[in-house]
Amino acid sequence: MRVVETVSTGGPSEPPITFWEHALEIPASRLLAFADEPGFIGPWLKRRSLRQVSMLRAVLGLPIDAPAQERRTGLQECSNAVRRFVLAAEFAARKSMHATLAVAKRCLSATDIALASEAEGRYDTTALVFAILDRAWPQLETVFHLDKLHKVGFARMRLVNPPRRPERRLSEFLNSGELLSVLRQYDARQDDHHRTELQKIIEMSGSQVVFLRRPHQQSLVLSNDQVVHGFTADQIVLDFRDEAARLNVASHGHAASYDIANAIASAYYGEACTFENITEATYPAQISRFLSSVRDQEAHDFRLIELLVHHSPLSGGPDLLLKNSDDLSIGPALGQLEQALNWTIDDLDRIPRFKILFAGKRVAMELEPIEDTAEAGRMFVLRYRDQTLSLEERAAFEERMEHEHGIKVVSTEKRGARGRKR
Repeated sequence: MRVVETVSTGGPSEPPITFWEHALEIPASRLLAFADEPGFIGPWLKRRSLRQVSMLRAVLGLPIDAPAQERRTGLQECSNAVRRFVLAAEFAARKSMHATLAVAKRCLSATDIALASEAEGRYDTTALVFAILDRAWPQLETVFHLDKLHKVGFARMRLVNPPRRPERRLSEFLNSGELLSVLRQYDARQDDHHRTELQKIIEMSGSQVVFLRRPHQQSLVLSNDQVVHGFTADQIVLDFRDEAARLNVASHGHAASYDIANAIASAYYGEACTFENITEATYPAQISRFLSSVRDQEAHDFRLIELLVHHSPLSGGPDLLLKNSDDLSIGPALGQLEQALNWTIDDLDRIPRFKILFAGKRVAMELEPIEDTAEAGRMFVLRYRDQTLSLEERAAFEERMEHEHGIKVVSTEKRGARGRKR
């Protein structure tokens, strides 16, 4: 994952409270109040890993090779300086290691990164965030947004009858005031008193990724004894590729992200544009061969761990779910079931979904039949739940499915008239 963005280390030496609470969505005021309570820092330091302790000592100018029993004690003696890292630890919780490392490699020294290194290419994410906070805190916002890319599913889309490309690049259009104008016009059409916020634009491996935030569903939170009314946030990610001829889109609500993407493309091309879901048609024989290979445990790095037989050949047609929660292959059991039922997995209409173990993760897959055509006959789209995998793992998964099994898979996510969820 190549991220192209100017690395800024200028500005105030400390992030303002508004940065934590608005840009990073961290309850900074409340956390700092806890951190100021007597006796808070000591137990907090005890919960830090050795790599986090070493990083804290490094950024505070303390020797990192001090005796083990003195490392946390020395930090506790400068609790005022440690206080700001309480917010960083909260921010780092559940953040993607891949996203954090991508930013760290752009703004930290090799020495800093080595302090956070664990075995087999793993890194202590919180330790990296400590260093980013100290060395280049504005980059925490980039971590915040890149983290979304690794945790959400993306509907794969393309323009219907794409117009001729404009002379200027999409990046120039997006970074001009015209994008904000498109968003304001969209908000005006909705007439819901909501405002779409442009949070960030990041160029990544040739694509332009636009991050937006918009009020979504009405909700409330409790603050002490008070009820605060508001809206949940719709985190919209628009990953424009090939000068907006293709789009990967992720969001909580489906209608807003789709309509905004169409509006942006229309403004860029200067005429009405509409995106449609990408479908990759696959012959039944290809899918049958793939299922047979994972059943027989012959597929490299793929393991069949779950399969649903819909309307099984048993009396009454009950659904049968074969599942192994221990990540062991169900292949032998599936073979026995086929023999007992005098049935085979070539009967794809009875297999709506199954799960594959890949990269140590349980990846859900769905078989979606598409309309018959006189030329090709019955075909299927094989979809997978892409948010289960990191960006790098998704690329590897799709590459192996295509080159080793001849199947182009797409995400289970959809947008547009057929893909909307109300």
